[in-house]
Amino acid sequence: MTNITFDKIIHSDVDDVANLICTEFGRRQVSTVEDESDEEFKEYLQYIAAGCVESGLGFTAKSGNSLAGVVLCVDLQETFDSDEFIEAAKQEPMLAMLYQLNQKYFPEMKVEKGKYLNIKFIAVNEAFSGKGISQSLIQFALKAAKESKFSYAHTESAGSASQYVFKKEGFTDVAETKYDDFTFNGEHYFVSSDAHQSIQLLITNYNGTEPFKPLDKARVN
Repeated sequence: MTNITFDKIIHSDVDDVANLICTEFGRRQVSTVEDESDEEFKEYLQYIAAGCVESGLGFTAKSGNSLAGVVLCVDLQETFDSDEFIEAAKQEPMLAMLYQLNQKYFPEMKVEKGKYLNIKFIAVNEAFSGKGISQSLIQFALKAAKESKFSYAHTESAGSASQYVFKKEGFTDVAETKYDDFTFNGEHYFVSSDAHQSIQLLITNYNGTEPFKPLDKARVN
């Protein structure tokens, strides 16, 4: 991985990070039956990235002055306890699906503060694909999580390529929602493809303090 450097995200990275994630998600993520607003998504990404500057839970990969990749992480408890998230999940299909997916594993949608690191967004500039940047960013996130005393790492992975990468780094799929089965207000919203069959909830334990065990019942599909 010659000439690629990794570091914590800083304030001057925020806009570039939002633009990169928006671009790569638009290019790689599951298709929808309706167009979504890039500007609203960018504003949300800027908010999350700025939070990562303060928490130290976001990392960039750079080649010179070019942003090659980024990972943004948050405490999962902050999402689950957010009234904004709960209300938005009633109105936005993607958030509704994420809420339903997490509810399969966390029926009460409650977790302890500081226990689950949520890897919220990870993106790699297409020009730098194939260099192992995604794996390195995940490893940096897990190292930071361990230093911050999280017990588990958690992510919602929307496509087969990213699911493969996370599983290669030790994550286990504990819940799944197939795009063809998901409806919002009675209507199908996502369009499946060979690369996007389902969204998976993936969790790993990485510090040895508490052995990770999926739910006693079979994985919920």
